[in-house]
Amino acid sequence: MPRGRTRLAGSMAVLVLGALGLSTGTANAATGTVLPPGSTVCTDHLRSDAGAYVYGLSYTRQPLTWSIRMSSSPGGAETVLVETTDDEVIENAEPASPGDHYYRDCVTNTSDSEAVFRLSALQGPDAVSYELGIGPHTATLGPGGAFCGEFAFEAAHFTGTSNVPVEWHVRALDQDSLEEVADLLTVTATSAARTVTSAGQAIDACVTNTSTGTATLSFQLTGAGG
Repeated sequence: MPRGRTRLAGSMAVLVLGALGLSTGTANAATGTVLPPGSTVCTDHLRSDAGAYVYGLSYTRQPLTWSIRMSSSPGGAETVLVETTDDEVIENAEPASPGDHYYRDCVTNTSDSEAVFRLSALQGPDAVSYELGIGPHTATLGPGGAFCGEFAFEAAHFTGTSNVPVEWHVRALDQDSLEEVADLLTVTATSAARTVTSAGQAIDACVTNTSTGTATLSFQLTGAGG
């Protein structure tokens, strides 16, 4: 294994996730209800001075390809620190050189059937300086592909862009950040921008590719709690 990389799986997963704080409402997380073959979803970036984690779970149990990608700035050239194919993965990776770097985690459906997945990213356990929720979630989604991510609380500004029309959906969630309690925005377009508010509730954003072609897209929630 490369330096600074560890892997844990099986019955350890729940204990490790609890220790890392990888809850449903984590800013650097994405949950996919439909991930067509060949589609990729990436979290937003985090900044860390001690590496990053990836947690991935294929609820439909086929192996997917998970990665931790590092850059010197959001949107900059990336180095792939971890890339592994499995139906569940928890891995930590650290760069060869010390100091702040930017990380995001990605999942690609390299199987031949649609997948339902969970993807989470968090700073390494020894990080002293870190920041979560930097920039947008991004994806390349085949027709019918759908996922949610980008968490905020009470108020946020949503922006989304795509090369083809997609359905953007921003919703308020219950206290466990599991179920929708209010529809804050639903629109089908190549782009959307809206400030949304909720009554003391968590907010996340979702997208569904309603087009017949592949969508290359990004979306972000910024503002209070974003």
